[in-house]
Amino acid sequence: SGATPVGGPGTPLLTLDFVPLIGSFADLRGTALHVRPDSFGVVVYIKVGGVWWVKPILNGPPIPINVNTGAWTADITTGGSDQLATSIAAFIVPISYKAPQLLGTTATLPAELATNSVASVIVNR
Repeated sequence: SGATPVGGPGTPLLTLDFVPLIGSFADLRGTALHVRPDSFGVVVYIKVGGVWWVKPILNGPPIPINVNTGAWTADITTGGSDQLATSIAAFIVPISYKAPQLLGTTATLPAELATNSVASVIVNR
């Protein structure tokens, strides 16, 4: 159930299992382990043209984590030049956390993401 940590107790872990190549419109896929899916979700940001954007939607809830496998999926190409993103960042956050709604206004991720997340991963491509 969602009240049990996926993968059992342990240090929260976030992995990216599939990172689409630049130019691809495929979804980003990952796994979140050692967190309760009823309490945590994933927020994703992409860097396009040197600035960060929240994905997949503005003011959306954190992406749900599968209660059995920890798998999650994010559509990171929802408009503009998203398929050309040079960096992708994902964070496991409490579902109650209001993640920064970045809309291409900053070249740096807010420090509060590190403070409010229990695990994170950033990749450049």
